[in-house]
Amino acid sequence: MFNRGHTSEALPSGVEQIVGDRRDYVALTELASKNFDVVCQFLAFDVPDAAEDITTFKGRCGQFVFVSSASVYRRPVLQLPVNETSPVGNRFSPYAEAKLRCETLYRQAHDEGQIPVTIIRPSHTYRHRLPSTIVSGDHLAWRLLRGKPVAVHGDGQSLWTLTHADDFARAFVALCGLGGAVGQTLNITDSTGHTWNEILTNVATAIGVTPDIRAIPTLPLETAIPDLEPTLSGDKASSLIFEQSNLKSLVNGWQCDIPLELGIRSAWNFASKRLADGFHPDALFDSKIDKLIEQSGVHR
Repeated sequence: MFNRGHTSEALPSGVEQIVGDRRDYVALTELASKNFDVVCQFLAFDVPDAAEDITTFKGRCGQFVFVSSASVYRRPVLQLPVNETSPVGNRFSPYAEAKLRCETLYRQAHDEGQIPVTIIRPSHTYRHRLPSTIVSGDHLAWRLLRGKPVAVHGDGQSLWTLTHADDFARAFVALCGLGGAVGQTLNITDSTGHTWNEILTNVATAIGVTPDIRAIPTLPLETAIPDLEPTLSGDKASSLIFEQSNLKSLVNGWQCDIPLELGIRSAWNFASKRLADGFHPDALFDSKIDKLIEQSGVHR
């Protein structure tokens, strides 16, 4: 495990930790003097990151697994369920476009025989963070605990796919070192969608409160808070459900086992500690949400 050594969670027995920063080219080059069966890259976000990886690990790994994002699929989504051949190119999200540029460079390196690549596209994967829209999960919980109304984009009825990290991990690990996965692009997500009204209600239930959910059309939200465009039009405003036949053909028997209610209760255990430690949202942003809710007045 090559990381900066800041994580508070203990690594499993038998895992060697190498402390370093991937932005430190010297440290990365020293790491690459070894040979690896599999290199898993979670932190490449644009072309310079991908180019450095290709230079570093060319000829030194049996498989290079790049964690991209399902946000690369075109928005709005025109046909459900989404699979790996669905159109890509998300003009609303600079993050998604940068991830797609990385995919293109890694795939080119694979086709040229430089590194054997597997591309993974997760969607909304959660473990320590409560799922939310418009505001962060901690901010959502903060509002719910204070009896404040919470906003949902659109009418709250768009479908969204949530995948617990434990379910994601079982598929991800199974693909590492798997010859059939080399050269593939694979979604790792649940195949079940939930409405945002359902998701927010589940969060409130885990916390032990009854939510007051207010619907706000997406366009006025983005007009009032332009930074929300990548989050909403670029992601959560579209219904998103995934088809999993490619993954299941490689990892026989895999499915998501953690139901939404259980996953959210587990995430609340972590979030509640952050709130108890003094979490407080940005006051200006919170006041903007209050104003938008007051102007909309639409209860769900």
